[in-house]
Amino acid sequence: MTVTGSDKTYGENLLGAAAAGSSYATWQSAVSSILVAGCSNICAEVADVKMGNAHTGEDVNYIESPYSKKSFQDFIDNILSIQYSLYGAAGATSAQAHSLMSFFKSQNYSGAAAIESALKASLDALNACAAKGAFVDIYADASVQTAMDAISGLDDELNKAADWILRQ
Repeated sequence: MTVTGSDKTYGENLLGAAAAGSSYATWQSAVSSILVAGCSNICAEVADVKMGNAHTGEDVNYIESPYSKKSFQDFIDNILSIQYSLYGAAGATSAQAHSLMSFFKSQNYSGAAAIESALKASLDALNACAAKGAFVDIYADASVQTAMDAISGLDDELNKAADWILRQ
């Protein structure tokens, strides 16, 4: 699959940031895109749509995996995909040498610890929800709002990091 208007794949386009033919004018814009168009958008989708629609009553029929009762696992997997993106490898539980988190820390980004704290809070809150039961059965529970708030906090931290990157 290629980027619209180009013969480059998404990966080639991203790795070629700041080079002729890339849609990213700078490496900063490429990293910002990972943080916002990738990670932040996942947070918003999970907190505001996948959980939020049912929890707020906007659409109680909008429940992912209601019959398998695996919604919380799906949400956890979504947040883990952010963790793996930040930590530089699938399955990573800490920052790998050539990861975004290692970069943030090496550049003394003051929000690095806040990102990790918000990431942990999101996963902890989702696991606490899952321990109470299936999303389809507890979507109105207060713990769901706690998880949504934690994920929104992660979203905020990712956007702050994207803004910081663009100023580098």
